[in-house]
Amino acid sequence: MLKNIFWFGHASFFFNFVNSKIRIYMDPWQLPDDLPVADIVFVSHFHYDHCSPMDIQKIAGPGTIVVGNEATVNKVAEAGLNKTLTVQPNQNYEVAGISFKTVRAYNVNKYRKPGIHFHPKEEDHLGFVIKADDKYIYFS
Repeated sequence: MLKNIFWFGHASFFFNFVNSKIRIYMDPWQLPDDLPVADIVFVSHFHYDHCSPMDIQKIAGPGTIVVGNEATVNKVAEAGLNKTLTVQPNQNYEVAGISFKTVRAYNVNKYRKPGIHFHPKEEDHLGFVIKADDKYIYFS
């Protein structure tokens, strides 16, 4: 059984909010089998090690909502995961009774090659500030 907060490795987390009865996964990747079904899956960006449709399918149920930017939502929709919420940076949202704010996430010192950022600001990668059970979680 997973604890209320569980780290799977890399950027992949599980949060179980007991009072609101919401199960959230963040950037699911390389997940084991037989995990609890997600209510919400937050995905920061479309790179394979953050947005893995195969891993999202492992935890998806009929009511699971996948939250991400347009590129992310398009990627999971191609895999048949169609219950999604497309979000943009620096906005406030509510889904499944959980309120959250999106923040822009990008690198300033990590490069693909000289002068080309690995996660450029223009790609609208996301961080999330989630409020549930009177607690805040910042996922960058």
